Amino acid sequence: MFKYYSKLAIRNLLRSKGYTIINVVGLSFSVMVCLLIVQHIADDLSYDQQHKDSERLYRVATDWRIDGEGRTAAGTPSPLAANLKKDFAEVLSATRIYKAPNVDQYILEHEDKVFFEQLGAFADPNFFDLLTYDFIHGDPASALQEPLTMVLSDGIAHKFFGEDNPIGKSITMTTTWGRDEYRITGVFDSEAYASHLETGFYASGQGGAIGKEFYQVDEWAGLNLYYTYIKLNASESAEKLNAAFPDWLENYAGDRLRELGIGKSHFLQPIESIYLDSSVVGFWFGRTGNKNYVYILACIAALLLMIACTNFMNLATARATVRAREVGTRKVLGANRKALIYQFMIEAFIYAAIAVALSFGLAKLALPIFNNLTDKNLNLPLLQSTPYLLGFIAIITLLAGSYPALYLSAFSPERIFKDNHRNPFSAQRIRQVLVVGQFVIGIALIQGVFIINQQLNFISNKDLGYDPSAKIIIPLHSEEASERYDILRSELLKNPQIQAVGGTTTHPAEDNLSSFFYFREGQNPDEGYHAYNAGITPEYMELMGFELLAGRLFDRQRISSDTIRKAVITNKAMEGIGFDLDNVIGQNISMIFGEKVTFEVIGVIKDFHSNSLHYEMDGQVFDWSPEFPLYYVLAEVATQDMVSTIANIEATWQRINPNNPFEFHFLEEQLQQQYQAEQRAGGLIFYATLLAIFIACLGLLGLAAFATERRLKEIGIRRILGASVSHIVALLSKDFLWLVSIALVLASPLAWWLCQQWLTDFTFRIALQWWMFLPAGIIAIGLALLTVGFQSMRAALANPVSHLKNE
Repeated sequence: MFKYYSKLAIRNLLRSKGYTIINVVGLSFSVMVCLLIVQHIADDLSYDQQHKDSERLYRVATDWRIDGEGRTAAGTPSPLAANLKKDFAEVLSATRIYKAPNVDQYILEHEDKVFFEQLGAFADPNFFDLLTYDFIHGDPASALQEPLTMVLSDGIAHKFFGEDNPIGKSITMTTTWGRDEYRITGVFDSEAYASHLETGFYASGQGGAIGKEFYQVDEWAGLNLYYTYIKLNASESAEKLNAAFPDWLENYAGDRLRELGIGKSHFLQPIESIYLDSSVVGFWFGRTGNKNYVYILACIAALLLMIACTNFMNLATARATVRAREVGTRKVLGANRKALIYQFMIEAFIYAAIAVALSFGLAKLALPIFNNLTDKNLNLPLLQSTPYLLGFIAIITLLAGSYPALYLSAFSPERIFKDNHRNPFSAQRIRQVLVVGQFVIGIALIQGVFIINQQLNFISNKDLGYDPSAKIIIPLHSEEASERYDILRSELLKNPQIQAVGGTTTHPAEDNLSSFFYFREGQNPDEGYHAYNAGITPEYMELMGFELLAGRLFDRQRISSDTIRKAVITNKAMEGIGFDLDNVIGQNISMIFGEKVTFEVIGVIKDFHSNSLHYEMDGQVFDWSPEFPLYYVLAEVATQDMVSTIANIEATWQRINPNNPFEFHFLEEQLQQQYQAEQRAGGLIFYATLLAIFIACLGLLGLAAFATERRLKEIGIRRILGASVSHIVALLSKDFLWLVSIALVLASPLAWWLCQQWLTDFTFRIALQWWMFLPAGIIAIGLALLTVGFQSMRAALANPVSHLKNE
């Protein structure tokens, strides 16, 4: 029976080639997108599934309340892990990792090989007891038990040691904190598992310059640089521990937190949810996903598949007049409705099977583009999964084939042979609803792409309070390089292409970990204002183009006085501390850094965006303190010959810092990386929009062809009676354009609401205006007019006599 119906289906496919091409192309492209997106979602959901007893592993995160604003971050204080293990029987084990602050690159050396490595962390000795890694060399249980030991990823191990076993060999690490030699005790497979911890190496937190500074810090309020992981005796213990956190934290840190005016609490985050929970990040240095974008991708896949299946349903029911006599004849010869449903479902199955087969090749061709858009390295292993593919075919068969099978099999033989088999009013209405639904999706996607581009353009053109153009960032990765800043600056300025050079501990494209509560004279520290601090040289402020509102900036000619506890602050910091422009100059502000440290305010600058436009502008306090190291050099350069300018900078660097590799970044590019998630989402939605409109227009083309075919006699008579081609085209197009217009009306409020929800992630955003949604409507109506008009034009230009002869 299956073989017989399959032959019939194939004959029908070959007989109606245009109908077949429209359906197969639409289904193939939609299945291709589904294959890619399902693989993407499967990859996102695979993160951190490998850990032993993963259901009992948690990361401790922090909720902050500072200056009345709530913030959530992954960082915790140093003593948290040990005291959790000591005080709670539910906690079987606790461990920490941390990243050295203000170190964005580590210099690793072995013999004559020197590399920058960004992805590194320092860990407690028991780190690999809690988190599972696939070790190629070494023993995870003992790898970090001793000070100055290091575990490498296979990638870094291969760069330094090739195929040799590196256990027992050494690597020298240099940072602005110092220089230390580490013994290699393990190598792990970085590709074995998907993990939120994106690290190229783990170094022992004990010993070394960084370990001495951070390993035994006893501070409960500040320095939340540590990421704490715990293993519970049972997963249900998490609720009990969350409930106990407030009183427990009060016992250890209540007085200190009140002294600083900070509200703080902790909660447990299941390790399996960390990757997709992008709300708990803070100054995180690992991989982060976004569960909202997972939902968006899943919806895009489902919507594209629905559009393609809708085409199939619409075209199948529209062709009812063609298939009606076939159905009537089969019923007269004894076929029951069940057999007819079976026949039409097999047809749908064959369409689905062909589409899925073609989608394999399309998916492989589109994979590089998709990987680039999503910043992943997928390889589509699901293509080799037979149950998965059969499931896809079954879903398409049911979605696309059910309604046409039920509709066509219900025809009455008596009505068919009395020539009363034309599509009933209800079927026509269903087709219209489906067409409107298709274009609602397509128009909403176009409007979404337009709004995303509007917001990204707004970000690109927003006045940030400084000029980021033509600025080069040169990291100072070692203490030696930091100490030679003045020499480097002097030599760089000899190049006429370099217009200014300044030094700083941070820059706007980087997370600033240095913040304090600043208070004026007569205030307690807990009444202070939370502001971020940066150490700079005088040239940095002029180079950035900050606008001076009152007082003056730092002056290298006054080095003897300006380096002794002087500060330049932003307008927001000034107001938060309790001053105004008329009385702030010459006032003292203080903060607690072990002891009370007081600065005299010498200038106020206009507020600027020190982080992305997702967030409010923070208050900033700048000081010029040569006793603290600088981490970055910023150079403003002429752009006429950037290649030779960079080459000159590198040559100058190598003369002054021969033991340190040269690295540079453009500030504008670093700032744009803050919006990578939005840019990727915009790219994905753009391509999805193209496909959605393409598939919807394919269906519209098929419906227009059948509608035109049914009215050929009418067209011939109208042409003979003098109707113009434009009149015929308008007559045949108006019904479809009316449906697209209805879709525009329905899509606009939906797109408005969705875009408004997306924009809430930005503190600084565009205001939605009604005119922003018009381009999508113009595009959709224009494409529909081209699609339907093409088919109508063919019919209108044909010889009317041929239409009448056919009747």
